[in-house]
Amino acid sequence: MIKTEALYVFSDPITRSKNKYLAVAVQEFRPGVLAFSDTVRGHTVEGKITSDDEGNVRVEDKRGIWEFTPCTLDMFRRKYKNTVANGDDIAEVCETTDDLWEWYRRHFGGNNINFY
Repeated sequence: MIKTEALYVFSDPITRSKNKYLAVAVQEFRPGVLAFSDTVRGHTVEGKITSDDEGNVRVEDKRGIWEFTPCTLDMFRRKYKNTVANGDDIAEVCETTDDLWEWYRRHFGGNNINFY
């Protein structure tokens, strides 16, 4: 099941990089189309969408496999706070995983989502 109120970490098969990126507003936009916003803009990926009870999502498209994993506050503090701008400040003001999602939703999940 896709968790619409969660911050996700995802891998991008287009860049073939081992880097992970953050995404908010992850949702099945229409059957076979996953929509999400990273910290820059909105995106869509068309393909076979599968998910599990923990909220992990996979999309298989012609470019490869997109994998989305819910990001907990603990995971953010351990793995990602040093890779994002103001990560220490974000980790400090958030007390729960829900706070983390809310922070990213307020800053990146609203006005700038344009699905391409």
